[in-house]
Amino acid sequence: MRFSKAASEAWKGVRDRLMRDVGRGGDAASGLIQGNGSAPSYDAARIFPGEDRSLEERVRRASGVEPQPNSADSIEDPVDVVTPVDAPPQIDVELLNSKLAKAIASEPPITRDVRDVIRNVRGGKPVGTDKRIKELGPYAERVERYIIDHPNCTMEEAASSPPDLLRYTARIPSGRYTSGVNDIVSGLKSKNYKLFRWKNTWDSSGYKGVRSFWVDHRTGQVFEIQIHTPESYKAAVKEHHIYEQRRRLRGQPSIVAVLEEQSNEIFKRVSRPEGWRNIIEPQIDQIDGRR
Repeated sequence: MRFSKAASEAWKGVRDRLMRDVGRGGDAASGLIQGNGSAPSYDAARIFPGEDRSLEERVRRASGVEPQPNSADSIEDPVDVVTPVDAPPQIDVELLNSKLAKAIASEPPITRDVRDVIRNVRGGKPVGTDKRIKELGPYAERVERYIIDHPNCTMEEAASSPPDLLRYTARIPSGRYTSGVNDIVSGLKSKNYKLFRWKNTWDSSGYKGVRSFWVDHRTGQVFEIQIHTPESYKAAVKEHHIYEQRRRLRGQPSIVAVLEEQSNEIFKRVSRPEGWRNIIEPQIDQIDGRR
């Protein structure tokens, strides 16, 4: 049986990932790939706990993959299905370094204000503060994806696109979450920070929490604040590696669909906080065309 082009490419990505894990001695992938690159039968729960279908079967059934009759498990050499990879866009690293330098210079007073506002919420705690400044590698990846998605953009637009060179996380007890979110917003506004983007995803099937994006009135530096319950924060940490893989594999929709399903399964177990529907939708400020 020869798989469709989409299925072959999807499995090749999975196979390569598992092979790398085997090379590192990874327990999840150990023994799952035969030397000829075929897809043997194996216990899917070793990679996706709680699932009763093998990963290649899940890929085969994913959206955009042509249905195939049951036959041999092996994928014949996909010599004729290799898709040429475009050269990555050129990144102005010097410009990115200057943006990071500005963020680092702006960070101390922003961090002090954000921590004060979070700690003024009863039970509120800033978490993950050691990762509040984005590193150059992930920053460059985000800029590269932006250029690919916006081929007519300028390098300045691409370098300014990530709104989270500085990012913070607040963890608030579930019983005080709703009032805590409202208090954080009013507290930051009282310090003259401007809100330019707001995402409340407690009613979604995936990520649970509030993500807010702000501008520093002194320097124009933008930053992100995520607001979680203890339960949603734990889920976000657990799911983060899946999120990163989804971003890097956007060109393989069948694999992304499998990963999204796994992300949704993690967040499906997160309980919504008391009174979450009463979280006030704050007024958005238009700043320098940001939205």
